[in-house]
Amino acid sequence: MKKFAILTDTQLVLAFQNGDAVALSELIERYKDKVYTSLFFLVKNKTLAEDIFQDTFIRVIDTLRSGRYNEEGKVLPWIMRIAHNLCVDHFRKQKRMPVITSDQSDIRDIS
Repeated sequence: MKKFAILTDTQLVLAFQNGDAVALSELIERYKDKVYTSLFFLVKNKTLAEDIFQDTFIRVIDTLRSGRYNEEGKVLPWIMRIAHNLCVDHFRKQKRMPVITSDQSDIRDIS
């Protein structure tokens, strides 16, 4: 794992795409605090931030494995954009969901 600590983000991406899963671990370790903090700042909910964090890195892995990542040497901004877009998707979905409330005084026993 120490050998990966000195590699650039681009080298880690290439190593992962060539089958080295430890390279991805190093990349996640490198940026997990920044990504999680940004997510928590946006959603203000620990559990939701953790879920979106996981979804973010699932998307990162899927994109890297499929070879769709365009190498620009800007891995962190790319990851942050994915995380931000997932937050936006969450809030859009939440906005479309109807809120159902019940008046507790109107609860009847239907037995």
